[in-house]
Amino acid sequence: MIYGKVPRDTETSNWINEIQSVTDLILAEIFKGKGFEVALTKRTRDGGKDIIAVHTDALGIKNKYFIECKRHAEDNTVGVDIVRGLQGIKNTKDGPNKIVIATTSFFTADAKKFVENEAASKWDITLADYDDLLNWINEYK
Repeated sequence: MIYGKVPRDTETSNWINEIQSVTDLILAEIFKGKGFEVALTKRTRDGGKDIIAVHTDALGIKNKYFIECKRHAEDNTVGVDIVRGLQGIKNTKDGPNKIVIATTSFFTADAKKFVENEAASKWDITLADYDDLLNWINEYK
């Protein structure tokens, strides 16, 4: 999880609400801007991933991320069932090294507890909520 809060300025806040339907495109562009190779998956039955992002570090070691975008209204939080379900894809054939669940909303306390206490490793899953997305967008600008 990315820690810290950004003030919600009206312009950015309104903008992210209007673009919920293209969140995956924006996140793909942000990851691409950070040096990842990105591929968008088909819109339905994507197997728990909207974006596949691969990063090659300075040693030439590749890491694969599956990024799942949950476009929810701010008051419709992402629960533990979604997080638990996505944890399962990590160990599939050709699965990722890391899962990122990004939402235009927030995560329930149980979802956060699952990542911290029940996932095989807290390094396996990153939860990025509304505030984190605003941070990423503001850093990208």
